[in-house]
Amino acid sequence: MVALFKTKCYNVNIKYTYWSAIMQTEITELLLKVGIMPNKQGFKFLLYAIEAYIEEYSTLKKIYERISPGVKSNVYTIDSSIRNVIHSAYNSKKLEKFNVMLGIKVIDECPTNGEFIALASQYILFNGEGR
Repeated sequence: MVALFKTKCYNVNIKYTYWSAIMQTEITELLLKVGIMPNKQGFKFLLYAIEAYIEEYSTLKKIYERISPGVKSNVYTIDSSIRNVIHSAYNSKKLEKFNVMLGIKVIDECPTNGEFIALASQYILFNGEGR
């Protein structure tokens, strides 16, 4: 099990709850399995974006706007950092593990930020322990 790290919540209006802790642990485990490393800035942004998407399905712009105050970055930095970690994992062929985990080939080419966030969110919702 991945050690749970309590970080400053991305939205000051949402308290850090037990459900949030479980969800962040599951998202962290998924990101590590598909080769996205926590030493990259985009890892944290991607973790929060996936969590926000699971909590309320919304457009990427709204998700980025929601998490930007808590991570003290603008939406452009968040978007770029997430894109960089996704491209890095894709270029190192680590995102192919996602196809194996899902049992079908869903990733042929590098996914967009929105595609990756949606796929990761659905994987967590259907396979996570915190259902």
